[in-house]
Amino acid sequence: MTLERYTNLASIAAAASPLRSGAIGHCDILACYVALLCLDKSDLWTTTGFREHAFFQAALGLKASH
Repeated sequence: MTLERYTNLASIAAAASPLRSGAIGHCDILACYVALLCLDKSDLWTTTGFREHAFFQAALGLKASH
């Protein structure tokens, strides 16, 4: 289950700010942030602690580790 399946937040973000080549996708960033909010973590820098966790990546449907 991914964020883009249930919302159009990623397409709204992409329309507001197009991605550069090689950049992390809007949907990946939004999915990480929503997941962190669910864990009661409000700082996006907290993702650093989850960067190497395969379960976190798989659970959020992230495309690649950046």
